[in-house]
Amino acid sequence: MSNLNFKYGLQEDSKELLFEKLVDSIENCRLCPNMECRTKVFSEYNGNIYSNVLFIAEAPGRLGADKTKIPLFGDQTGVNFQRLIDSIGWTRESFFITNAILCNPRDDKGNNATPNKEQLENCSIYLQILIELMKPEYIITLGQKALESLRIIHDINVTLKKDVRKVIDWNGYNLIPLYHTGPRAMVHRNYFNQLADFYWISKNIKLKTKPWDRLNKSGLQKKVKQVKSSQSRLQKLIIDILSRVDRVSKFKLTKLIYLIDYESLKNHGKLVTNSFYIRSFNGPIPVGLDNELMDLLDLGIITYSKRGYSLNPTLTVELNSVEKSIVDDIVMRYGKVKDREIKTATYLTKPMKRILKIEKQGISMLHKPVFTDEDFT
Repeated sequence: MSNLNFKYGLQEDSKELLFEKLVDSIENCRLCPNMECRTKVFSEYNGNIYSNVLFIAEAPGRLGADKTKIPLFGDQTGVNFQRLIDSIGWTRESFFITNAILCNPRDDKGNNATPNKEQLENCSIYLQILIELMKPEYIITLGQKALESLRIIHDINVTLKKDVRKVIDWNGYNLIPLYHTGPRAMVHRNYFNQLADFYWISKNIKLKTKPWDRLNKSGLQKKVKQVKSSQSRLQKLIIDILSRVDRVSKFKLTKLIYLIDYESLKNHGKLVTNSFYIRSFNGPIPVGLDNELMDLLDLGIITYSKRGYSLNPTLTVELNSVEKSIVDDIVMRYGKVKDREIKTATYLTKPMKRILKIEKQGISMLHKPVFTDEDFT
């Protein structure tokens, strides 16, 4: 760590200079050879270095922070996190967010991968410097990998499941472990439980910070508003479906979305919505659907009555030609059928047939992932 030419114990007025050096060192980092050309997500877009709260997540998402350069922002994980902090009245200018590793880890196919031990160890150098720089009163970890990164710096006997939402002493800091806000983590601790976690935080932590000129000039707030005002892939599909069907129940809408994504994944190897599907009581459902519908209702883009959801004639969206063809086909086949018919079509898809077969053996598949590789081989 001494090779990085950082000194600890700097005075408060030296924080900004140390931060600039840290940003520069991270930008020129070559510790992980296979990630040298990746975007390093660490800048004033991460938040306020003068805050008493530091969030630590897992890694930049390929469809989120890797593109926006704003941690926990731009993908479904970011949507969930943004909604949670909005619900308690916190803004990104009032705290700082970083990740256990600062570049997007990918597998051989170019998809998001779980950070490995070497990557965590390499980035723990920068995490330790950041903690020494900020000296936050509270460190809030999001997910298991964030906890692992802290263990590398200073060992602690903490497990996420046992110690979630507890205040624990870690190396002289108040550590609060929370679950990650990604769709897969929502299977283990759903949105409403995580919302309760964030409300608890807001009641037990008094945010303290001071203005930071570099952050104020960064345009972070404007960037957040711009992305928040745009529709997600799932919202765009909802809008497109409702532009073709006069009014549709939530049950039927969910099945239409699933069948469209299933056909796209089966024939083209990717989802239209980029959603993560789980088995619910009523069949397959994209995680976060309720939140997406709520946002569209709040914005006045869609309306709801006893007859179901409908689209206000104020907005249209453009899908690409392949997606449009799939939506055309599914809506033409199932847009006017009764709920029981589209339910049958849904349960006859290969993923659901596999799930039903497992459930017949007495094994619960509730809240388990719907799509697996074996469904498409």
